[in-house]
Amino acid sequence: MKTLAVSMVALAGLAAVAQAQTYEAVGGRVSFQVFNGTSWTNSASINPGDTVQWRAVVDYVGTRTDLFGVGQVAWQAEFGNVDNAGGAIDNVSAGQGLISGNNASPSNMVPTADGQNGGALGLYGRVFPFGLAATSAASSNIATVFRHSGGANGAPAGEWLRVGGNGTSVWPNASGALVSPTTTADLQAILRGVQSNQTAQALNPAQWIGGTSGLVIFRGSFTASTDVPVSDRVVSLGSDQRYLNRWGNASSTDNRRYMAWQTAAGDTGTGATGHRTGVEFVGGSITIVPTPASVALMGLGGLVAARRRRA
Repeated sequence: MKTLAVSMVALAGLAAVAQAQTYEAVGGRVSFQVFNGTSWTNSASINPGDTVQWRAVVDYVGTRTDLFGVGQVAWQAEFGNVDNAGGAIDNVSAGQGLISGNNASPSNMVPTADGQNGGALGLYGRVFPFGLAATSAASSNIATVFRHSGGANGAPAGEWLRVGGNGTSVWPNASGALVSPTTTADLQAILRGVQSNQTAQALNPAQWIGGTSGLVIFRGSFTASTDVPVSDRVVSLGSDQRYLNRWGNASSTDNRRYMAWQTAAGDTGTGATGHRTGVEFVGGSITIVPTPASVALMGLGGLVAARRRRA
């Protein structure tokens, strides 16, 4: 009887483990898209000084068929090969979509319908209802655009713009590697990024959207500098694993990065019954194309300068 009792305890322990967070290494996808004037796609071309709309979209690409919806995903947006030093530098509008820590205040977020709208918006940021969680920042929770040049604050070499909470001026894992264990500072930089969460359906159905595909979690815009490039300049738009939530704490060697999904009406995705998946990031691109008139003007300017040098 004693042996049976021990076995029952062991089985109960296994059942508790089974009810804990489940995990798929491949299951989540965050795509960065731009509006090309007709539809949302992965690339668009604009002229110097023009503005293009961009967004982040979440899809479940795993094997489960019983998921309710998105629970939580932490991320930040990267724009590479930008103009950080020109006469009229590139600009990204990220809006105030992080300012609210409670999606009962949708006025602080982009309306759900505007996630599909390719036109310019009066408000940019997190799309309702994916604003349940506040960004963990030292002060307020405002979406901020950071500039990085020449590897500043842990960025890769080159010229970058990054969208995160105002408390994350330094990139997580400044070495550029997904180190394990990580540091407390890295974990704070993740929490102070963009947190796109929603409540459980049972808690407040008016603040919940079901489904696991085509869910727009963020809207922004990108305006190219008026400096005319010598040839096409391609700006990359995307993210990477460093910004995702980490399974382990700072001293843990469990370096799995994940997003969370809801598994039932009463599940927020972040509790014991939630489902976690790895995340694939699919990037986009913005090509800044000099107009024929601007190229001709550049040529004329060079000719005038050459004549002055000869004079």
